[in-house]
Amino acid sequence: MVKGLQEGSESDNTLLIANAKPFLTYSSPVGGLNLASTPGGWYDIYNTYLPPFRAAIMEANVLSVMTAYNSYDGQALNANPEIYTDLLRNKLGFKGYVYTDWGAIHMLHSFHKVAADKLEAAELAIKAGIDSKLPQPGL
Repeated sequence: MVKGLQEGSESDNTLLIANAKPFLTYSSPVGGLNLASTPGGWYDIYNTYLPPFRAAIMEANVLSVMTAYNSYDGQALNANPEIYTDLLRNKLGFKGYVYTDWGAIHMLHSFHKVAADKLEAAELAIKAGIDSKLPQPGL
């Protein structure tokens, strides 16, 4: 799917890029609740969550990755450079665009409580390796 989409273009020849989302552990939060933390460790990351992303990145050259809103093993993902810089960029060699949407960065302050304010939340996200945040009205 990634290869097929990225080989296509719009009628005006605008090129298309695929987006793999959400990276990385959003699929099995505690109790199936949106935003709930996902328990686990690096074994689970490498053996459960990573294989489809690894294929999309290393075999299909996906050009965009969206981050996850939740926390993994108690650590907010959007403030985690081990996930978005060390793993995604350095180990997997991802060269594309990492973004988050809606209030994910703001949630570092309002929900995850790892940032004192919105400015610190933005700093944490940038240091984690997030390139951009898509807008949400009011935040």
